[in-house]
Amino acid sequence: MFLFPEHQERYDQFLKQDGTHPKDRERQALFYIFAGYKYLGDRIEHFYDLEGRMIRPEAFQVVDLTSGSRALAELALQLRMRNYRRSVCEPGRTKQAIGG
Repeated sequence: MFLFPEHQERYDQFLKQDGTHPKDRERQALFYIFAGYKYLGDRIEHFYDLEGRMIRPEAFQVVDLTSGSRALAELALQLRMRNYRRSVCEPGRTKQAIGG
């Protein structure tokens, strides 16, 4: 399931830091993607507040991303946001809500 040993270590670290509930698949998906790509994993604090347990959409204006790393970050955050209230994530507005 994991790409390499550090991927699982970093994933477990993110879950522990966040206090993620075992049934919270959206956060698990977010952390799986960030843990699997070192560049994003090293910058997770720009995209996600582990203490406040909140997404930081302003990261897309602060962090220099390649098109590939931006696509992965957007995917991870969209997977996390899919169960937010519809007023936050209406179809067609999800990308705007995360800074795209």
